[in-house]
Amino acid sequence: MKLIFNGRFYGNDLPYDSIILKLYEEHGDDFPQHLPDGDFAFALVDDDLDTTYLCRDRVGNRVIYYTIDDGIMYFNFRILDLLESCNKEIQINKDKIKEYITNLAVYGEETLFYDVYEVQPAEIVIYRNGKINKRKYFDFEFDSKIRDMNRSEQIKGFLKLFDNAIKKRFNTDTKVLVSGGIDSTFLVSRLRGFHTGLLQSYSLGINYQNRARYNEFKYSDQVSKLFYLEHNNLEYDVEDFSNVCELTTEIHEEPMPHVAAIPAIYLCNELENNVILSGGGGDELFGGYSDHIIAANNFNEDDKDVNIVSKLRRIPECVVNHIINQDSNDTYRHNMIEYFNNNNYPDSVSKMLYMELKTHAIHMLNKESKINNIFNVDCRFPFLDYELIQFVLSMSPNLKINNGVGKYLLKNFCHLNFWDISIHYLIIFDKLLIML
Repeated sequence: MKLIFNGRFYGNDLPYDSIILKLYEEHGDDFPQHLPDGDFAFALVDDDLDTTYLCRDRVGNRVIYYTIDDGIMYFNFRILDLLESCNKEIQINKDKIKEYITNLAVYGEETLFYDVYEVQPAEIVIYRNGKINKRKYFDFEFDSKIRDMNRSEQIKGFLKLFDNAIKKRFNTDTKVLVSGGIDSTFLVSRLRGFHTGLLQSYSLGINYQNRARYNEFKYSDQVSKLFYLEHNNLEYDVEDFSNVCELTTEIHEEPMPHVAAIPAIYLCNELENNVILSGGGGDELFGGYSDHIIAANNFNEDDKDVNIVSKLRRIPECVVNHIINQDSNDTYRHNMIEYFNNNNYPDSVSKMLYMELKTHAIHMLNKESKINNIFNVDCRFPFLDYELIQFVLSMSPNLKINNGVGKYLLKNFCHLNFWDISIHYLIIFDKLLIML
């Protein structure tokens, strides 16, 4: 029996190998549905049964890839290492180029590399006697009991689960990323509700022609003073930026779709060998992107699937068709349409956010997982706790997107708690996050 594990379990002090092996012994192929909460991806090889199991956590915080070559399953946490292990030629998956340029990501089990597949969140891939069997062991489902709660009860339920999500992931040595924005400020405010000791925080900004608008230090400094953080502003210059560019594509194993990837790598390099709490995932969970607002404002009851997905395209189709000489069709949107349709949420906003958590959020987590592995950084995301997601997706949609305001509940919290101090104006108005 061989076990290759990446990640951690929460709320359980037993070694990960004893947990997995005991569950496997008790439940056989069904053991994943009994796994504790955690951020993980692993491979379990049972030589006696000639069976390999590949498994990923319920949200997708860790990633694992596989390919089949000459009847043998190869797996790895990085694609290039996977291909090297089986001496397989690197080939681009040309069928996915249009999808990548359109969405700045490839969603689903296929990747940009031909014949390389990604295990999906909450999925177990079983390879036995030369055959692959894939099954889901968990999915998010609408809970009408949550939707039937009044507004106050829903907010209390959310705050309780969010606090629990922080406590699972926090220890006294944990660092916190603080940008001064809504998500990280909300995170720190809840963390300070139960931890009053030393808390180190970090922000990152670029020094370009000594112009302050290229970093967010004025926001993060205000937050650090309010919550008594031992704060560190990390600054990099244009030369640092250029040096990290090539490293970014190497770590992510794909083209660099936006410059936000560069500071993330620079920051993890500075915080090597640390546990970090991040507000990442708040936009995906509460509809914080402009795409979400535009789509929500234009949802109609008679919307067709393609129309809904079109509203969330990162790049217009006419641009994609101009860049790539392919026939115009909707096959590259299939995965997004499938996620929008194949859930039981009763409203379009919740369906959209479910879809985003199954697509855009996973692509973000894949990159974070690879960065973590390179720099031995353990970046944890309380907003992407699976129990929290399950609850929030079933909450009233107007607590997520309300009258053109995304992340409504989080912004409302900041509005009410920081109204009479200067930080309110910095966070809410200066960053154009208007509450009213």
